[in-house]
Amino acid sequence: MAQDGEGIPEHLLGYRSDPKWRDMSNWLVHFTDREETFLSILRDGEIRAVRPFGSAMNLEDNLHNQKAICLSEIPVDQLDRLMKRHGRWGLAFTRNFIRAAGGARVWYLDQDMPTQLAFRELGTQAMRGSINPADEIWTLTPFVDRVAPGKYEFEWEREWRVVGGLRFTPSDLAFTLTPDGISQKMEQISIEAPNVRHDGTETGWVAIPEAVGNELDRMTAEFLENFSDPNLHLTWEKGEYFWVVPEWRTGEAVESVFPKLEGELLDQLVDYLNGLSDQVGESQ
Repeated sequence: MAQDGEGIPEHLLGYRSDPKWRDMSNWLVHFTDREETFLSILRDGEIRAVRPFGSAMNLEDNLHNQKAICLSEIPVDQLDRLMKRHGRWGLAFTRNFIRAAGGARVWYLDQDMPTQLAFRELGTQAMRGSINPADEIWTLTPFVDRVAPGKYEFEWEREWRVVGGLRFTPSDLAFTLTPDGISQKMEQISIEAPNVRHDGTETGWVAIPEAVGNELDRMTAEFLENFSDPNLHLTWEKGEYFWVVPEWRTGEAVESVFPKLEGELLDQLVDYLNGLSDQVGESQ
C-alpha cells in the first residue's frame, strides 16, 4: 500500500466534509490475513462474528451478545501499519452502511481513570443477582476497551465494530484491498477459487504467525487452569458472591505458571491476557 496517496485514486482520499482532510476517511475497512478467507467472505456475502470483543468479552458464555467483527477508519493511504498486523486482504464499506448495520466506534478508556472506573462499576452493578443479557449495559460493552497507557494501547487502530457480524451484497462494497492494490470493480476479483469451507475461524481481527499463535493458545489454556475469573464459574441465579483472594498482576501470575518464559513471547502472552477482560491484569 503506497503511502501519502501515491497510486491511490484521489476520490478515496480525504473526507466528504473537506477533501483536504487527509487524516479523515469516508471508508471503514475489515482485514484478514488469508486469501482463502477473503474469497470465502466474498462468496458468502458475510463477515461472521466468531469471537467476543470489549469489556465484557469474558462474559460471552452468559450473555451470547458480545461477538463482533472489526473495521478501521484509518485513511486508505495510511493503512500499511494496520495491514502488517491484521493481513493485506481487506473489504471496504462506507460509514453510512456500517452505521445502518449497527456499527460504532470503539471507545477507549484509560485504565484506572475515572471514566474507566465508572464504566466498570456500571458493569459490576449489572452483574449483581441474576445477569440479564437484555440489560442495556451489555449493548455498550462490545464497543468499550480498556487501555493501559505505555503498555497496552490499540487506540491507534481507530476501530469500529459491528456486533453479530455483517451481511452485504457486492453493491455494498466500496472497494477491496489485496496485496496487488485496490480494486473498485468486483469483476476484477476472481472468486473462482477452490471451495474452501468458511467456518469463521480466520475472520477475526488479530493476525499473528501460526506457530506463535498456537503456542499462545496452549499457554493461555494452561494459565487459565491456574488463574481464571471466578465470575465465569458461578451460577448467576444463586445471587451475589464475595471472594477473598490474593491480588496478582498479570505479569506476576504468568511468571508463576511459566517461570522459564522470557522475552517477546512473555510480553505477548501478558498483553494477550490483559486484553481478555477487564478483570485480567488487575486482580485474580
